[in-house]
Amino acid sequence: MAIVVPEGLRDATDEKLHAILELMYFVAKSDGVFSHEELTHFISVGSVISGGKIDAARLAILVEGWESRAPLDIESRFREVSRVLTTPHEREMACNLAAQLAEADDAVLRPEQKLLDLMGRVFFEKQ
Repeated sequence: MAIVVPEGLRDATDEKLHAILELMYFVAKSDGVFSHEELTHFISVGSVISGGKIDAARLAILVEGWESRAPLDIESRFREVSRVLTTPHEREMACNLAAQLAEADDAVLRPEQKLLDLMGRVFFEKQ
């Protein structure tokens, strides 16, 4: 799957890139399996959207940090991330990239779809 850097991500801050990658990670692993295809796509996306600054080793460090947090209330975390991704365009890019990662293994399972739906509701609800 070819990875196209969405317009607007080329100059994104590390905080925004990390937030997008975190969302992608939690959606993909929500079904209990982070498949080889998802992992390969995740590493590629991390590198491409960061201009090569985020490689597999850096992603491993980020994932370790995300996993080491106290039990995660995913809706609250989505709300926190929505304060980092401040524009509708940034939020749409994050949702699209998370959906692409969920589809990387040719199967969007129910837990992944539920998180994608929740992300959409949190990110685009009327304020």
